Amino acid sequence: KHIRHQLGLSKEERFQNVKDTFTCSNAFSNKKLMLLDDVLTSGATTFFARKALIDSGAEVIVCTICKA
Repeated sequence: KHIRHQLGLSKEERFQNVKDTFTCSNAFSNKKLMLLDDVLTSGATTFFARKALIDSGAEVIVCTICKA
C-alpha cells in the first residue's frame, strides 16, 4: 500500500495513513520478536506493524529509543 509521508499529519491522520499497510506471512508463527522503533511519534506505525506480527502468530515486545 502506498502511504503519504507522516510529517505534518495529526495523530488521527497518521493512524488512518498506515492502517492496513503491514502484512506478515505465518513465518513468524510461534516466534518471540522484538520490534524496535527508533523514534515514537504518534505510535501509528509501531501499532500496525505489531498488530500484523501478532496476527501472524508471533509474540511481540516493542522497544522505543526515544519519544518525539
